Formats: sequence, structure tokens, C-alpha cells
Amino acid sequence: LFGRFELTCGHYEISYRPTKDYIEHYHAQTPIAEILADPALVEQIRMIDPIVDFFEQDPNAKDIFGGQTLRQLAANLPFITISEEHLEKIEKLLAETSIP
Repeated sequence: LFGRFELTCGHYEISYRPTKDYIEHYHAQTPIAEILADPALVEQIRMIDPIVDFFEQDPNAKDIFGGQTLRQLAANLPFITISEEHLEKIEKLLAETSIP
């Protein structure tokens, strides 16, 4: 049923399927600082690639590079090496993970 309905007195139960996702998810463009704020996500990423260890080893790195995405970090910083395969797996994980 579609359209406008006028309901009389009574009890009604209405359900619908949203046309867009109302639960926010991480995505490939999520800045690393936002990712690092989610310890559970960091652990999942660490299982794919140790790229997040860099930020734990250097506390200033988050302030300096926190606005960049993982892909930007991999492309712009020669000391961060992450394979395309790992980037794709992490980006898939981000898309599947809701923001708490």
C-alpha cells in the first residue's frame, strides 16, 4: 500500500523498510583519527595489517596525520607500506562496520 491514509481510533502497528541506511558506517574516506578512536575496529584492522601500530608507536603521528585516510597515508608516506590487497580488505571491513 502506498499513499496517504486517514486512520480512525484504534491500535495500529505500522512497519516499513527504509529506503536508505540510517546506521552510519565507516568508509574508505574515514580519517585515521576516527578509526583509531574505535579500539575494536583497530584490533580487526591489525589482524589484516599492522599499519595501525605506527600510530601507537608514535603518539604525535595521530595529530600530524590523523586527517588522512589509510589510502592517502599509504600513497604519501614512504615508510608506511601496505599492499593493495590489504587496503581493499580494510576498506571492505570499514564499510561493514557501524560507527558506535
